[in-house]
Amino acid sequence: MYYYQAPDNSLHALDSQAFKYLLPAGSKSITAAQYTTLTAPPAPTAAQIIAQFETAVQDYLDTFAQTWNYESILSAASYANSTVAQFKNEALALIAWRDEVWSSCYAAEAAIQAGTQSMPASPAAFIANLPATPARPT
Repeated sequence: MYYYQAPDNSLHALDSQAFKYLLPAGSKSITAAQYTTLTAPPAPTAAQIIAQFETAVQDYLDTFAQTWNYESILSAASYANSTVAQFKNEALALIAWRDEVWSSCYAAEAAIQAGTQSMPASPAAFIANLPATPARPT
């Protein structure tokens, strides 16, 4: 492969130098490493990473609620006023846990943005530091 950068900074990869005549005038040869660097997606911003963490937290809440046979944490919360004691108690336990999780999540995000806490390596690492899941009421 042969790599070129045109004056307008567009990048071109050719299988053969025989097609070099198709390149914009003034194109310069670059190395494969330069081409790879120039075509690499930009690193995600802190805001994008935090958004990924928040999505993972919501998935974590929903997935745990499903272990108690609710469709999601929102579905579980809808039972807070249930006339069935078991459903009501489960809903209240999950609501309290959800509130602790989001409070902890937002506090961690604020600390990350303030530079007092390092950015976790992954959403899973972020979730590992959130409050533990509750015990199911009997």
